[in-house]
Amino acid sequence: MGVEISDGRLVTVQQPYGLDGEMRPVKAYRDPETGQMLVPDAGFHLNPGRGYLAGLGQSLLEKTVDAPPRLAAQAVYETLRNNRLTTAVNHALDGWVRSLPARPGKDFRRVGALSPLVLAAISESAALPSPAITLPAQTAISLRDAGVTWLARIASAFRYPVAVLQRGDTILVVAEDLTGYSVVTLVRSADGVEPVSSVPWSPAAVTHARLIDGALPEDGA
Repeated sequence: MGVEISDGRLVTVQQPYGLDGEMRPVKAYRDPETGQMLVPDAGFHLNPGRGYLAGLGQSLLEKTVDAPPRLAAQAVYETLRNNRLTTAVNHALDGWVRSLPARPGKDFRRVGALSPLVLAAISESAALPSPAITLPAQTAISLRDAGVTWLARIASAFRYPVAVLQRGDTILVVAEDLTGYSVVTLVRSADGVEPVSSVPWSPAAVTHARLIDGALPEDGA
């Protein structure tokens, strides 16, 4: 059984691999409006195991950096609707965060993408920025050591935010965690955006920010 997403957005395509012109089936995201496809790297097959699903998710996330921004945002938004795939990506990313040494070097992971709605809202011109959300290893360690609990479900946190706001050049994501909610600050980077901090939810944490999507938690949350 492969991964399926409604409306034919996640489709099976034949992709060449090796040096002999052989073909193998892989899953790709197809934009229903334009027909453009975002295809993972060669080497993925239709084994439905968690390792395959995590690899498929990470490959598609990696592709968002160079893909047309609108296609990339829509591809991640639709693909991560699949609960099995998102759970596998969460598990793989959580394992990576837990295994990081104190001095991780320049390692990083793609952990999500801004939604099409948010991408359009923050775009100041026709030239859309990359929607990719990248977590540098050093930031992951800082958040891990601070006891940030949404890290264990990071792909879900960015795919299903409680609210998204904009304040100047920064994006604020209100995400669920084990104790309630956190406000995650994203800043622009060379490859899109990246989280730089996380604080417990409070109205003060989003002062002077413009609500783009979702709804803010009640004051007592």
